[in-house]
Parts: sequence; C-alpha cells; structure tokens
Amino acid sequence: MNILDARSTRGIYGSSPMVLHAKAWLVAVLTASIPLASIAHDHHPAVAAGDRVRQEQTIEFWQQRLLQRPDSTINLSNLGRIYLNQARRSGNHRDYVSTEHYFRRLLAVDHASFTGMIGLAYALAGQHRLNEALQAAREAATLGRDRHTVLAMLGDIHLAMGHLYEAELAYRSLHAAQPDMSSYVRLASLAEERGRIDEALALTNVGCAAAQEREVAAHQLSWCRLRLAELNLLAGHADDAEMLMHQAISLDRGNHAAQWRLGELQLRLGRPVAAERTVRRLVNDQPRPKYWITLGDILLSQGREDEARELFDRAEQRMVSDLEQGDIGHIQELAEFWLSGRLQPNGRTQWNDALTLAQRDVAEIRQDSGAYTTLSWALHKLNRRDEAVAAMGLALRSGMRHPELVWRAGLVFSHADRPNAARRLLEEALQTPLGLQADQIVAAEEILAALPHFQLADIVAPRAAAIDTRF
Repeated sequence: MNILDARSTRGIYGSSPMVLHAKAWLVAVLTASIPLASIAHDHHPAVAAGDRVRQEQTIEFWQQRLLQRPDSTINLSNLGRIYLNQARRSGNHRDYVSTEHYFRRLLAVDHASFTGMIGLAYALAGQHRLNEALQAAREAATLGRDRHTVLAMLGDIHLAMGHLYEAELAYRSLHAAQPDMSSYVRLASLAEERGRIDEALALTNVGCAAAQEREVAAHQLSWCRLRLAELNLLAGHADDAEMLMHQAISLDRGNHAAQWRLGELQLRLGRPVAAERTVRRLVNDQPRPKYWITLGDILLSQGREDEARELFDRAEQRMVSDLEQGDIGHIQELAEFWLSGRLQPNGRTQWNDALTLAQRDVAEIRQDSGAYTTLSWALHKLNRRDEAVAAMGLALRSGMRHPELVWRAGLVFSHADRPNAARRLLEEALQTPLGLQADQIVAAEEILAALPHFQLADIVAPRAAAIDTRF
C-alpha cells in the first residue's frame, strides 16, 4: 500500500463514533411553546410501540379537526408541533417535510405567527436547508418575542453552517440573559468546534450539574452524560468515556447515539464481540445507514466480509435513495462512505461522485470544518494536491483539532510536499491515539519516518489554490 494513500476503514464525518462530534451538540430543552433541540443533535427520547400508536391517533384527531376548520391556527400549530417532535425522534425526512407543510400553512393564515416562523426554521434545519432556516429565524427575530428561543435558534443554525463568530454572539447573549444548562452546553459546543476541549469539558460539566440540580428529564441527563463521554474521549480518557456512555444508556434506553458511540468505542478498544452485541441491538431497533455501516465495520474486523458487504450495500442504497428523494441529510455521510473504500478500495468513480457531493455540501449547505475536510479528502484522493491543501486550510481555520481531522491534514500536506506542516500535524494526531484507527496510526508513523526534518519551501507558503465548489 502507498502510505500516502493510506485510508481509515471509517471516515471521520461519515460513520465513526466522532461523526459530527463537533455538531452533536445541544441538549433538548423546552420553552413555553415549542420544544427546542439541537438542529443536528441526533438523540431524542425514543418512541415506544404504545406511544407510537397514541401519537398516530393524536395526528388523526387533529387532522380530522383540520378538515372541519382548515384555517384554524390551533389545528395547524398543533399538527406542526406533533410532526416536529416525531421528526426529532425518528430522524425521518418525511416527518420534517410534514412539519414544514403545516407551519407554512399556519403562516399563510397568520403571517406574523411566531410559532409558525420558529417551527418552520426547525423544519428547514432538520432538512439541512440551513440558509432558508436562517432566514425564517431572522424573520422571527423581527417580532421581538421570546428572545431566548430566537437567540438559541440563530446560534444553532450559525454553528451548523460554520459561522463561528455569529454563533458566539448569539450564545453569549443567550448566556448573559439566562445562564442555564442549554447556554452552557451551547458555549461548550462552540469551544469544541474551536478545538478547546478542556474548556468544552468544563462548560459541559457545569451545564450538566445545573441540569442535575433542576431535576430535568432523564433523557436530558442522559444526553449530558453522552456529551461528557465524547469530550473525555477526545481528551484521551477512554475509561471515563466508556463509564459515562454506560450511564447515559442506563438513564435512557432510547439514547441511540450513546449505544452507537459505545459500540464504536468498544471496537476501538479491541472488543469486537461486545461491540457487535451493542450495535446489533441498536440496528434491530433503529435500522439506519450509519448503524448498518458501524455493524459492518465490526463484522469486517472479525473477518466476516460477506455479512459486512451486505450491510454496506444496504446502507449505500438507502442513502442514495434518500438523496434522490430530496433528503440531503446523508450528503456528507454518503460522500465519506464512498471515500472510505469499503465497497471499492480504489474506486475513482466513487471518489469523483464523493467530490460532487462535497462540493454541493459546501456550496449549498454548510461551510464548517467537517464539510471542508470531506472536500479536501476527496480532492486528495483524486490527486488534486493544491486544491486539497487549500480546502484543508479552511477546515483547520476554526481551530478544530479532532485527531482524525488532523491526521487527514497531515496526509494532505505530506502528499503536497509540505513536510514540515505534515510532521507537525501527524505528531499532533498521534498524541491522541484513541481518536485514530490502528491503520491510521501505522500510516502516520510510516510517513513520519520517511519525512525530511526541514524544508525551506514549506516555511514560505505557496499561493493557495482556488477551490472549485461547483457541482
């Protein structure tokens, strides 16, 4: 294997335990009218079978009411809220589309409905239509109502888009007005995005302690434990991270994100049997592409290639199908999947397809460290070295220092004949080995051994290449 083309069996923003770790932010909190939750956070209390039946009956009740009074703001707002809560729990694109439908109808009846504007913002954000969500949130802000909800919403969208300065303004205003669990964890997410893990850990500890004192719902405490686990893992404290993940699951058996991350951690710690047990339960309960991919990775580590391939094929088919139907939530996940080489180790056609998705992601959806990292990696795979370096520079500018991101940056700079930068980055990545796969560690060590110790050309940075984000 050419060590400059070394790859992890898992992509950092597609199917690893740190997937969107810098965006797996905020805890679900409640306001007087609309339940606030992170626009990218993937855990909400699970729906039991009995609850699901009752929910369907509730929807049917309000839909019948709506047939009788199609312009009723009460009927429309209630249906919008019900579908929004259902969408958060299911992650189903169709539920977010239904949410959008009812809140748009509400706004058609009442153009100044604050509930309609905020609900629409969440529905659009859930579909990753972040620019439209930002516009809806800004319109809600003009009404001058419920400043806490508006600031939280604006900050969440800006952070998802990679607008760190704007997110910080919103979060600090939110925290100054009402320092509570939600403001602390939002500030922690911002610190994490900037690579300040110790600060993020301290803020999350304070926020979770505040939640404990206020005796909030068990699923919120569970999410706090998961966030602490993820940050402890980034800090290199694997034992603490695993303990906190178990606590998160004990508090809320429906915390699928905690089960998923626990399975990934168990695999990294060399316990594939335990990992398979953890993730298989999750797959049976929540059949989603990212869980299939993780289970496939676990089976692959045990030499069960046929079973793994079946899961990888299933995940790809679902993500492609969803994307074709307008659900762009998988766009980065699918790009990373194609770049990972699970299906084709040297699949140049898939790399080109991944580049197209990455360009679309940056152009239409977000301009954060994760989007630029995926773009850079696709360019790197296709040997477009200068563009890959430029994109990676944009990925690193926020201060994000996740080990896998830094590892990729090291390979990109090494491949582009920037040995001094490559050495610094790879040495930094190796300082947190728990954040890397075994093959990544080997590749980093091999590259470091082959790199020259000093090159003047690497000190004087060449002109940055323009990045083509068209698709």
